[in-house]
Amino acid sequence: MSANIFGRHYGLRPRKQIVDQAPTSRREKRSKSGDDAAEPCAKRAALDELSEALSNVNLEEKGESPPPLDLDRNEQDVEMEGGDAPPAVKPPKPFVDPLPDYDYDAELGNDHEEVGEYAEEIFQTDREKIANFKVGLYLHVRQTKINTSDRAQTVDWLVRAMVSLELHHEQLYRAVKILDMYIDRVEFPVTRLDLPLFAGVALMMASKYEERYRHVTVNDVMEMTLHGYDRARVMKVEREMFDALDFCIGAPLSYSFLRRFARVIHCDVVTLTLARYILETSLLFYEFVYVKEDILAASSLYLALRMKGKSWNLRLAKYCRYTADQVRPIMLQMNHMMHLRPRAFRSCISIRNKYRHDLYHKVANTPLLLDRIALNVELTFREYAINY
Repeated sequence: MSANIFGRHYGLRPRKQIVDQAPTSRREKRSKSGDDAAEPCAKRAALDELSEALSNVNLEEKGESPPPLDLDRNEQDVEMEGGDAPPAVKPPKPFVDPLPDYDYDAELGNDHEEVGEYAEEIFQTDREKIANFKVGLYLHVRQTKINTSDRAQTVDWLVRAMVSLELHHEQLYRAVKILDMYIDRVEFPVTRLDLPLFAGVALMMASKYEERYRHVTVNDVMEMTLHGYDRARVMKVEREMFDALDFCIGAPLSYSFLRRFARVIHCDVVTLTLARYILETSLLFYEFVYVKEDILAASSLYLALRMKGKSWNLRLAKYCRYTADQVRPIMLQMNHMMHLRPRAFRSCISIRNKYRHDLYHKVANTPLLLDRIALNVELTFREYAINY
């Protein structure tokens, strides 16, 4: 995508201006919470540094990636026979609870904030809702004026916006989902020049759904797009997007499933952050828009575990509702994706640079698994993982 569409600094306000304008209720509560009293200041300083780094980054790869891990070829869960194609997978069997006597939510006791008595029903409902938020194969079929690179550049821009506006990760994932659903459903051809406005409005819609204290405003969208659109145009597009989606923007998010799966296995924060890095990188790839959110989350966590020398376990199988055999092909494709990203989207480095920061434990420097799929092989997925 041409640089003049998004601009060098991506039209984002300095983050300090935003902090001055934001309500302080949540931050004040955190600052009075005893042991966490020093955390907001330290985190804010880190976010200032990260936002500045992402705003001024050159669109080139920085540094060398660590050599890939060549794990034991006798381990079934990293073995790829044939070298240039995903392994054969047996048809999925009906789910059978491997640990019927174990209940993670019962361990939470009477902690009402954890809503342990409802947690499994909540996530089961989310699994059932996934089919209601399908995204079809809109590129190269109906939307021929944009391509995978245009979409990836747009997602990269949204990542910078999320950091600059100090938004939650859920808002990023929901904004990308809203954008994909909208482009898939509209009848008119979407052009590259439309993407900044649609992405900015999608982020504003996502913040209204997710955020309780500070929403992305029309003024924010106008400044994000370098004042290329006036207030009336931004509000008109928001109405059109809500109407096209029938006001249904509550899609289940892979990020939420990831947090659930990590908690039930008591995953350490570094491994979880690594899984978040992998999952966030998948947002760049159009091929993943029609993969089910729950199996995407399970696969990213599985890959992170393997990169840390750990393995799949029965607790993951119980709460993911997938076996290791079902998750392994998607996990291997995600590993292939991590190797492919520098070649496919060389300028989209905001996610990588973000996760190289101390705030995210520098997990982007973690060596990848050895890629046993040839780099010229496209990402492909099994039928049971697809939602379209």
